[in-house]
Amino acid sequence: MPSSHIRTVISGNRSSSDTDTQSSALDVTESVVRRQPLPSSHKRSRPDPEGDVDGVSNGSPSPPQRDQHAQVRKDPITGDCTFFAAQRAHRPNQFETVTPRSKSPHLCAFCHGHENETPAPVWVGKLDPDDRLDSESDWDVRVVPNLYPAVSTSDGENTCDPILKVSSRKRSAGYGDDSYLFACEPSLGGHEVVIESPQHAQSFAELNVAQIALVFQAYVARLNYWSAVPGIRYISIFKNVGPNAGASVQHSHSQLIASTRLPTRVEMITRRLQAHHARSGSCLQCDLIRGEVERGDRIVYQSDSLVAYCPYASQQAFQLRIVPRGHQPHFGESDGAMIDNVSQLVFRAVRWLEAIRPETAYNMLLHTCPAHFDGDTSSQHWAIDLFPRMTRIAGFELSSGSNINPIFPEHAASAYRHMARQSDPRFVLV
Repeated sequence: MPSSHIRTVISGNRSSSDTDTQSSALDVTESVVRRQPLPSSHKRSRPDPEGDVDGVSNGSPSPPQRDQHAQVRKDPITGDCTFFAAQRAHRPNQFETVTPRSKSPHLCAFCHGHENETPAPVWVGKLDPDDRLDSESDWDVRVVPNLYPAVSTSDGENTCDPILKVSSRKRSAGYGDDSYLFACEPSLGGHEVVIESPQHAQSFAELNVAQIALVFQAYVARLNYWSAVPGIRYISIFKNVGPNAGASVQHSHSQLIASTRLPTRVEMITRRLQAHHARSGSCLQCDLIRGEVERGDRIVYQSDSLVAYCPYASQQAFQLRIVPRGHQPHFGESDGAMIDNVSQLVFRAVRWLEAIRPETAYNMLLHTCPAHFDGDTSSQHWAIDLFPRMTRIAGFELSSGSNINPIFPEHAASAYRHMARQSDPRFVLV
């Protein structure tokens, strides 16, 4: 169902906090993980002789090869380095555990009929445009405030509607002359939960495209709401599936955190994007799209509106990035056609991922231009990152700030393309 026909009601403002945990040990398709050959960093990949089918590049996992050389790659967007070491996929693990998803909706506060166990919704959506919202239990997607918010909705004087004027006096009051050493300020904003289905589901793969489109329409509505709140500088939308990805609730949901503080890392990235734009006159992500399409070996999917690829310096194994082909800084400005296209591709991508690693824990992150951005938005470009939680954050990562990735992105892209070809389009495009 096109998103333009989805009926929604915005009913004011008002979120379950998922804390990142270490993920389970590697367990992926043998043809992808075992003895990966070193990808060429200099040669442009040849197109598959069979051509492309249904917008998905033809290709299959590369044949195994013993010769494996470690590489360090620098991410042009973040500046971070990722250490690629394919041989680490073969390490023994005496602590390996498998955490299957529970199938029981026992005592689920997010299921239909339990609406009184969550705060009142701030946004409600219905799939049928002719349906009336006759009661609180009449919904297909609902957004509620988080009962355990990561930010405060009040600084003691101002409420969170319309919050957020933290004066310089209040920022420094009470901290003494050494406040430059021990800087502190109120953490203000909003934290919301997007409940993605009235039925008990745990992954996007268990929903249909129309339902996912309604979820993305909720994202757009809440992004635009919080972007208009004075003082809000950063809005994060993310989805955690499974305990190894940080989920504390089984029921399929995502979260939004709006904050008066622009995180240091996000600020650094926006500056890098602005610097590239100032030097070249073009958007860095637009340049990357052109470069990835030209090479082809990390491309998973492309259409007139979207490109999906595995980033050159992927921080996570099987990281997949979905970006608009045309320049679009704000996801909140996405129209109905874009929401439909994104929803179809995300649905398919999650199914490919779960075919490679069944019932995997995974994260989905939505990156968009910061709220009240005072720079040139020509430098910013929204993106969605999707990746399974296969490796642990351990001592090296914590001490260096760099990740070790046992899966080269060229091989990840090949595995995604292989799974895409195995999919029945009549099913994945429901």
